[in-house]
Amino acid sequence: MKIMELYTSELNVDTIAFSILLIVFAMGNAVVVSRLITLSKQYVSRLRYIIGLILLFAGGAAGFELVMKYLPDIGQAVPGPGAGMLLIGIGVAVILTVVFIIVEKYVFRFNKLLNPTMLFIAAQPVLFLLFFAIFVALDKWGLVTLNQ
Repeated sequence: MKIMELYTSELNVDTIAFSILLIVFAMGNAVVVSRLITLSKQYVSRLRYIIGLILLFAGGAAGFELVMKYLPDIGQAVPGPGAGMLLIGIGVAVILTVVFIIVEKYVFRFNKLLNPTMLFIAAQPVLFLLFFAIFVALDKWGLVTLNQ
């Protein structure tokens, strides 16, 4: 598993970047899902909400594994680490959106799927830009050094 390899390797910028990415996407998507439930004006029990978030995070982890498995196959098409990180973000966001559609249909049991799905899709680039802003700010403050 790529996640286990990442965390069992020595501490480096990739591990720090992935940790920040995981925190931003986990917390951000929890807030997004909570707001979508509120905006949809439907009742979702706490148990279904927690199960839905767990399934969403498990789907995100599975998506990360798939992206990390097939990303090296692209080869020279990825010119640098920034492009690789962008591909990881896009891949995880797409897989996460598919998992969200399944969760909202069968766990949250939304009546109308289009509006919450579109808002969830719209939130993914915002969360990824938030991740980049946090990462650049940490680099600027000297907490994470990108040049090793």
